[in-house]
Amino acid sequence: MSDKKIMKIVWDANLQISKGDEVKILKGIIRNENSIRASVIENITKGRSEISSIEGVLMTREPTNIIPPIKGVVERVDARSNETQFDLVVGVGLIEVGLEKLLLEATKFLDKNMIENCIHKKDAEDIVTSAFRILEERIRERIGASFESHGSDLVNEAQNPKTGKLSFGKTEGEREGLFHLFRGSILFLRNPPSHRFVKEYSDFEIFEIVCLVNLLLNILDKCEARK
Repeated sequence: MSDKKIMKIVWDANLQISKGDEVKILKGIIRNENSIRASVIENITKGRSEISSIEGVLMTREPTNIIPPIKGVVERVDARSNETQFDLVVGVGLIEVGLEKLLLEATKFLDKNMIENCIHKKDAEDIVTSAFRILEERIRERIGASFESHGSDLVNEAQNPKTGKLSFGKTEGEREGLFHLFRGSILFLRNPPSHRFVKEYSDFEIFEIVCLVNLLLNILDKCEARK
């Protein structure tokens, strides 16, 4: 992206941050339009908030709330003994900058249909629903179900530990656990973005959902027809 905007972020101390992290700068001292001395950062990828040593310290210019917060993806990190500096690609999340790259780099272990149908999606809802659509279609193919069977009912038809058409696992507990894994993923991860916009997941967590669906596809391939 040649037109991407990059800001220089300075943090007074060591900061647990990595290239590719999606963050929000919530508070700090704005030096100019391209530089901020940050004092409160929310690391969306790592699921944690950081408060620097300059918070609460009397100085000529005290940190102020940044409204709206500056959101972006970390591109370069320079950790020093008394401060951390990093470049932030501003105004975008991993959906625009990193998620497509992550999926491309993951082609060596992602299902071919996942790559073809999820990489170029721009919205989190499209990515998640597309991934689970592939899973449902694959289940239908395995058990010969009609298109009228979908969601948790389809999983019950395929994976129910007592009546399902497929079986995987050496014990009853394992088979029951697998059934709940498939069913829970459908109910908790697929259904919400099918009915509303998803706001509770970071962009990186969307990638993790794709990886989970990929795992379910791999497990499905290992299931055997119930005798």
